[in-house]
Amino acid sequence: RFVGDGQRFKFIVRDDDDWNGIAWSSSFDTEKNKLVDVKVPFEAFTPTRFARRLPSLTPFNKKTLRGIQLTLSKFEYEGDLNPKFKEGPFSVVVDSIIAF
Repeated sequence: RFVGDGQRFKFIVRDDDDWNGIAWSSSFDTEKNKLVDVKVPFEAFTPTRFARRLPSLTPFNKKTLRGIQLTLSKFEYEGDLNPKFKEGPFSVVVDSIIAF
Protein backbone atom coordinates (compact mmCIF):
# COMPACT_ATOMS: atom_id res chain seq x y z
CA ARG A 1 0.00 0.00 0.00
CA PHE A 2 1.41 3.34 -1.06
CA VAL A 3 0.54 7.02 -0.91
CA GLY A 4 2.20 8.75 -3.84
CA ASP A 5 2.32 11.94 -5.80
CA GLY A 6 0.62 10.78 -9.01
CA GLN A 7 3.74 9.38 -10.64
CA ARG A 8 4.46 5.85 -11.87
CA PHE A 9 6.93 3.83 -9.81
CA LYS A 10 8.47 0.39 -10.21
CA PHE A 11 8.39 -2.26 -7.55
CA ILE A 12 11.39 -4.56 -7.98
CA VAL A 13 12.28 -7.85 -6.32
CA ARG A 14 15.49 -9.84 -6.61
CA ASP A 15 16.11 -13.53 -6.03
CA ASP A 16 19.91 -13.48 -6.00
CA ASP A 17 22.73 -11.36 -4.57
CA ASP A 18 23.94 -9.89 -7.90
CA TRP A 19 22.99 -6.19 -7.78
CA ASN A 20 23.50 -5.92 -11.56
CA GLY A 21 21.66 -9.19 -12.14
CA ILE A 22 18.02 -9.75 -12.92
CA ALA A 23 15.58 -7.23 -11.50
CA TRP A 24 12.04 -8.63 -11.47
CA SER A 25 9.95 -5.52 -12.11
CA SER A 26 6.36 -4.31 -12.09
CA SER A 27 5.23 -0.73 -12.72
CA PHE A 28 2.36 0.86 -10.82
CA ASP A 29 0.68 4.25 -10.78
CA THR A 30 -0.01 6.31 -7.69
CA GLU A 31 -2.70 8.90 -7.08
CA LYS A 32 -1.69 12.16 -5.49
CA ASN A 33 -2.16 11.95 -1.72
CA LYS A 34 -4.36 8.83 -1.93
CA LEU A 35 -3.69 5.41 -0.46
CA VAL A 36 -3.41 2.88 -3.30
CA ASP A 37 -3.39 -0.90 -2.93
CA VAL A 38 -0.93 -2.49 -5.35
CA LYS A 39 -1.15 -6.25 -5.75
CA VAL A 40 1.44 -8.00 -7.88
CA PRO A 41 1.71 -11.79 -7.71
CA PHE A 42 5.32 -12.99 -7.98
CA GLU A 43 4.39 -14.68 -11.26
CA ALA A 44 3.49 -11.27 -12.76
CA PHE A 45 6.92 -9.66 -12.30
CA THR A 46 8.88 -9.13 -15.52
CA PRO A 47 12.56 -10.11 -15.63
CA THR A 48 14.60 -7.02 -16.55
CA ARG A 49 18.12 -5.68 -16.56
CA PHE A 50 18.67 -1.92 -16.75
CA ALA A 51 15.02 -1.31 -17.83
CA ARG A 52 15.24 -3.85 -20.66
CA ARG A 53 13.01 -6.91 -20.66
CA LEU A 54 14.83 -10.23 -20.71
CA PRO A 55 13.67 -13.32 -22.59
CA SER A 56 11.67 -15.83 -20.61
CA LEU A 57 13.74 -17.27 -17.82
CA THR A 58 13.04 -19.60 -15.00
CA PRO A 59 10.30 -18.12 -12.82
CA PHE A 60 11.13 -15.82 -9.92
CA ASN A 61 12.26 -17.93 -6.97
CA LYS A 62 10.35 -16.54 -4.01
CA LYS A 63 12.18 -18.95 -1.69
CA THR A 64 15.38 -16.96 -2.30
CA LEU A 65 13.97 -13.43 -2.12
CA ARG A 66 17.05 -11.26 -1.51
CA GLY A 67 15.80 -7.72 -1.89
CA ILE A 68 12.97 -5.36 -2.65
CA GLN A 69 13.29 -1.98 -4.27
CA LEU A 70 10.98 0.93 -4.99
CA THR A 71 12.16 2.98 -7.97
CA LEU A 72 11.11 6.18 -9.68
CA SER A 73 12.50 5.85 -13.18
CA LYS A 74 12.43 8.14 -16.20
CA PHE A 75 12.17 4.98 -18.31
CA GLU A 76 9.59 2.22 -18.54
CA TYR A 77 11.09 -0.60 -20.65
CA GLU A 78 13.02 -0.87 -23.91
CA GLY A 79 13.91 2.83 -23.79
CA ASP A 80 10.30 4.03 -23.68
CA LEU A 81 9.75 7.00 -21.38
CA ASN A 82 7.66 6.76 -18.24
CA PRO A 83 4.64 8.91 -19.22
CA LYS A 84 4.04 9.99 -15.61
CA PHE A 85 7.64 10.89 -14.74
CA LYS A 86 8.37 14.44 -13.60
CA GLU A 87 11.81 15.85 -12.84
CA GLY A 88 12.37 17.21 -9.38
CA PRO A 89 11.10 16.33 -5.95
CA PHE A 90 8.86 13.31 -5.53
CA SER A 91 6.93 11.72 -2.73
CA VAL A 92 5.88 8.17 -1.93
CA VAL A 93 4.97 6.79 1.47
CA VAL A 94 5.02 3.04 2.01
CA ASP A 95 2.13 2.04 4.25
CA SER A 96 2.80 -1.69 4.05
CA ILE A 97 4.38 -4.45 1.96
CA ILE A 98 3.00 -7.97 2.29
CA ALA A 99 4.15 -11.05 0.40
CA PHE A 100 1.46 -13.45 -0.79
